[in-house]
Amino acid sequence: MDKLTEIKEKLNVIYKEYKDNKSQLNGEKTKMAAKLIVEMTFSDNVNPSDVAAELSRFSANIVDIYFDTLTKSVSIPLEVLDEVLKEFILTDKDVKKSQHYVQKFVFAVTEIMKNYKDKALKSTQLPRLVIFIAKFAVKSDVNKKKYMMLINSTMGEIFRLDYTDIKKNSLVNVWNATNSLFPDLSKVKYESLVTDWGKKYGFITPSKSEEPVPTDNKVKIEESVVAKETPKEEVSLAVQSPVKTENVSPNPKKEEPKAHVTDTAASEKEDKLTSVPESPKADASAEKTVANDDEKASTNTSEVAASEKAPAKKSSVQVLYERLKRDMDKEQEAIITAFTDMITPVGKAFESIQGEISKSREIGAENVSLKAKIADLERQLSEQRDRFQTVNQSLMAARTENEELKIKVAALESQNAELDSKLNDAYAINSRESSLEAEKIRLELKKAFAFLYEDWLEYEFSDVSEDNYESLQAIIKKIFRSLERNGIDFKGNN
Repeated sequence: MDKLTEIKEKLNVIYKEYKDNKSQLNGEKTKMAAKLIVEMTFSDNVNPSDVAAELSRFSANIVDIYFDTLTKSVSIPLEVLDEVLKEFILTDKDVKKSQHYVQKFVFAVTEIMKNYKDKALKSTQLPRLVIFIAKFAVKSDVNKKKYMMLINSTMGEIFRLDYTDIKKNSLVNVWNATNSLFPDLSKVKYESLVTDWGKKYGFITPSKSEEPVPTDNKVKIEESVVAKETPKEEVSLAVQSPVKTENVSPNPKKEEPKAHVTDTAASEKEDKLTSVPESPKADASAEKTVANDDEKASTNTSEVAASEKAPAKKSSVQVLYERLKRDMDKEQEAIITAFTDMITPVGKAFESIQGEISKSREIGAENVSLKAKIADLERQLSEQRDRFQTVNQSLMAARTENEELKIKVAALESQNAELDSKLNDAYAINSRESSLEAEKIRLELKKAFAFLYEDWLEYEFSDVSEDNYESLQAIIKKIFRSLERNGIDFKGNN
């Protein structure tokens, strides 16, 4: 029998015990099975499919010990290890049992990456194991926790493996499972690894804000902003000017004294407007008003001179009315200009306030959304706590039942030992009784045959005669009777 066949037979014995004990083995048998599979891996003429078959039928703990033992010394080439992993993946043929491979693959990836370090990044099969684990992680919370354990145990190094030979639709599960574990990557310990992985395989695209904006574009943007703001100011001016015009403009059909009153009111308003603002714009508007007044004075002087030179065609009242009307129109324009210069900063401040209000509304809406998310997360956390509590209670119940079963097993083992002892005693007694009975029969036969032997000696060398025949016949009958009396059946009756 060669070594490989001997290893297989030993593993078959352990596997039978494993199945008979409800898929459980003690620590010693677990280590023994893992050691035998390691020896099988290094055996001559071994097929990787045989190793994979053994790993697939035993528990995840044996797989963990196997890969830890196999890779700790780094004596097996990575190519051979990939062959074993490839065959290990191919053993998944029953859909109902596929989920049992998740924990086995988690242990396999963890131990290989822990012991091989950067060398493991060249593996062609480790990415496929990660894809398999992620596929189940997006389906259930239990497998999601196993995927989380894989990331933490490898310090996020699984995102450095080479997935270029794998289709993108298979990589989606890795991205979705990772996002479900880490909704906010900025708070993740392995943010850079996950982000680089997402960018490399097309799940993250660089934002436009990260791209440098050319200087020409900035100038165009500023010009467009100025162009957009200008109509607003013009609109505000167009809206405000008619209101003031109605309040200031005189009625030409009214009498002259009323025109003087309006002029006085207008001058009072001008005094108020010039006395209120002290800003640079107000000073500028005041300077404009003075300049306008100078222009008005020069214009009036020229007009008066012209009218004096011209022939008197209009009455003095009409000329006075026209002058007053012209002066009031110009004063009205100056007042409107000053008022517009004063109101423009207020409009801009109002627009700024409106922008801040819009931002506040957006922040408020975002706060509402965040509160809803927090409430949802708190609900999920509460559900997780309830599940954890249920699982914890089930675990404690299972532990209690396990302890009770251990006590029962100990009691049964004690009873078994006691029964074995009694059975041995019974066998010993029976053996002694049988020996005594045989000795008794032997003594009785000896005693009975001693007399018959003496009678036989008398006829042993005698001549053959009718009397001797009858005597010998009687001796033989006595022999048979002695045998029957001692319970020896020689007639062949059952």
